[in-house]
Amino acid sequence: MKTLHELAIEYAKSIYQEEYDDPTFAPDVFQTKNDFAAGYKAAKEWISVEDELPQYTGQEFPLLLKDSSGEIFIGYIEEESDITDCIHHYTHWRPINND
Repeated sequence: MKTLHELAIEYAKSIYQEEYDDPTFAPDVFQTKNDFAAGYKAAKEWISVEDELPQYTGQEFPLLLKDSSGEIFIGYIEEESDITDCIHHYTHWRPINND
């Protein structure tokens, strides 16, 4: 499994390609790697149901749910009422990245 640093380098190389090793682009490459790392970390964080709820999009989508004991479940938002269930049964949620 690749480290976050390795993933950030891969991403920056995919953006800058030949310019990746060009010192002129070093500040931009550095910023791109930091931006990637920040986004990656944010995607791994649990969201409290008190702070934010998943948004119903009209289509079924999976998410990870955590209850007060810390147990983790895979759930599906199939209809708007499923969001209300999140408030009553779970403390945190996180989207599942399907990419």
